[in-house]
Amino acid sequence: MAGVGERRQVTTERFPGAPRVAGPTVLMAKKSGGDGQEATPQEVRYKVPKPGISGKEGAKDIPSRFRGERPRVGEDGKEFAERLLRGEGKTKNDNEETWADFNKLKKFGDRSFEEPKK
Repeated sequence: MAGVGERRQVTTERFPGAPRVAGPTVLMAKKSGGDGQEATPQEVRYKVPKPGISGKEGAKDIPSRFRGERPRVGEDGKEFAERLLRGEGKTKNDNEETWADFNKLKKFGDRSFEEPKK
């Protein structure tokens, strides 16, 4: 066990087939054909912030642990909130605090972002 001020070594030996990719910006997608071909990296696209949206209007009062997160293109507020809570191993029905976090994230995802212009 690591003591105070010591760092533990993080390894991926528990997950031998896991790709070594930093951050949530890369997904692994199967190539067409379905004959067991290797997965290829695919960039995740995010929505862009709406210009001129203030704090209350944009529902920007979200829990601090979710600051910097953005909904993906094609994802509505509900899907955005569920994805973030699932990443913490929670569901919106766990308890009152989680339900409140879900509602804040859902409103934030719906009100503060728009699809990017092509």
